[in-house]
Amino acid sequence: MRHHLPLFALFLPIVFCQLKNGASSKDLGGRKRPSGGIDENIPVIEIRGEGAPMSSAQIRHLEEMDNGGPLDIKIEKTFVPAKCPHQSKRLDFITFHYKVFTEDNKKVYQTYGTGPVTIQLGTGMIMPGLDKGLKGMCAEELRKIRVPYRLSRKSKSKVWKHIPNDENWLILNIEMVEIKPFSLDGQFNFLDLNEDLQLTNEEVQEFQKKMRKEFGKTWKNEDIDNVTAAKYYIT
Repeated sequence: MRHHLPLFALFLPIVFCQLKNGASSKDLGGRKRPSGGIDENIPVIEIRGEGAPMSSAQIRHLEEMDNGGPLDIKIEKTFVPAKCPHQSKRLDFITFHYKVFTEDNKKVYQTYGTGPVTIQLGTGMIMPGLDKGLKGMCAEELRKIRVPYRLSRKSKSKVWKHIPNDENWLILNIEMVEIKPFSLDGQFNFLDLNEDLQLTNEEVQEFQKKMRKEFGKTWKNEDIDNVTAAKYYIT
């Protein structure tokens, strides 16, 4: 029985349908993204899922700070370069440094000294609040992004293990290092782990394992595993 799957990281369909005999970067095709996203599913009230629950007074206070609207990320642009040839958008490959602070302004981690993080924007490799807050940035731009609890949830992973999971608000100082606009060749290279200019069923499965281990990206449907997913896209 064939499973009709949700898009994994929103980019695997670009490649999997070409993998039967090994595809090259010139063979890639794309599919349209279904409508919907985190912007359309913002709940009205901030709710903590662990630790001491927020009181009604705390919830009202937070809503008043947000002018009565749904609690959303807060962005402060602390530096914007004079020239910005390309602003980051969904599916771009971005590299950035960050410092993360608790809501009482205690620094808990920074990437300076260990190396910046590279992700594909808008594909679920990062917490929803940052997936949203990193859009529209320029290379060299600096931002302070406040992320409410509901948009800071993430699975356990190697890359994000230092970021707390139980803060009402997280504060992140972002430095955008590099933005590579999306291209089919760039997408192929991102998936081609061994850089042999071929993609096989086994390599796609390894890519999915890497996404889960390093970034916490998993299938939402518990009945789907990596093998089934890869076979689905092979014609």
